[in-house]
Amino acid sequence: MRIKDLFRHKAELFGAAWAMLLLIAGSIIANAQNGGVITGRVVNDDGSGVPNLTIYVNQAPTGQRGAARGSTMAVTNEDGNFRVTGPSPSLYTVNIFQTKEYAMQPSPTSDRRGGRYYRVGDNVTIILVKGGVITGGITTPDGQPMIGVQVSATMVRDAEGYPIRQSFGGRPRMTDDRGIYRLFGLPPGAYIVSTNGRTMYSQMPPSQGGVTTYHPSSTRDTATEVVVTSGGEVTGADIRFRIERGHVISGTVTVASAQSPSSYINVSLLSTASGVFVGSGFVWSDDTNRGFAVYGVTDGEYEIIANSGDNEGAVFTSTPRRVTVNGADITGIELRLTPLSSVSGQVVIEASPNACEGKSKRAIEKIMISARRDEKTANVFAP
Repeated sequence: MRIKDLFRHKAELFGAAWAMLLLIAGSIIANAQNGGVITGRVVNDDGSGVPNLTIYVNQAPTGQRGAARGSTMAVTNEDGNFRVTGPSPSLYTVNIFQTKEYAMQPSPTSDRRGGRYYRVGDNVTIILVKGGVITGGITTPDGQPMIGVQVSATMVRDAEGYPIRQSFGGRPRMTDDRGIYRLFGLPPGAYIVSTNGRTMYSQMPPSQGGVTTYHPSSTRDTATEVVVTSGGEVTGADIRFRIERGHVISGTVTVASAQSPSSYINVSLLSTASGVFVGSGFVWSDDTNRGFAVYGVTDGEYEIIANSGDNEGAVFTSTPRRVTVNGADITGIELRLTPLSSVSGQVVIEASPNACEGKSKRAIEKIMISARRDEKTANVFAP
């Protein structure tokens, strides 16, 4: 091979290698701009990794109407590690559900008020604590075991004693052939335990069944709280079922604007005596009648409200209506949905006079903005 041809051949190889490097660099830059990685590890209270758990990574709510919210999942490996690839620069929440005997370690109240969010590139450590257990028996008014009925535990106060506005708990469990139930994997806190007396496969209309009975044999207003600790077991949370027909609160939902809510409208019922949630119903938005019904309501004073949203981020709500149930059903309630107002603005990052101009600057993809009412209110429905 001549010298001239040798130099040309090397130049071609160098050019190809340089093109390949540019392609790789361009790919890295594109991935950094359009997607990234969130990694982490799930450990139990003794520091050991927990395998085979599903991690849910969800994009935080955005203030831009119509903007999509991304979500993805990952499964922990044998060491409890997980890796989520592809998220675009944004803010994300990371959660675990259905962890059997474990529960996520509760965050301090100060963190929960502002929310806990993560960015692309963060490494997340999720600590699980041993869940608590509530067990007891369900009997009829004459003391006979109720077999195969659903029992639920709803958290009403967290481990620090703060009230829970959005109640949650473990999934319902069924009683066995002795009428005994066992609810496990519960996060620390205070719960109310209840049963509606129906089985999972019951076809009985709710209006013909008994009202929900709470431990020990109470309505929601007088239910006894059960305190659960991490790894602790509370026994004897028995329920003697109250066989009584509940009343029905029914009516219609109308929309007072040209905007349309999403696929369904939620109707909630609140006891004014105790300030607690006692029942709900829903309406399909494409139902021309938009009728609703809340079943199993006992005598008392209540507030009822409807709320929904649309695909562009707008929120609809109705003015709470006061209703009194006294030995009879309540019909003809009209709840009028109107869109809530919005607050918009701009976040400006001031220039720092002491900044080093030669150093690279990290772009701030998103900042979480929150709004709180500057007043004290006992109304749980206040938006």
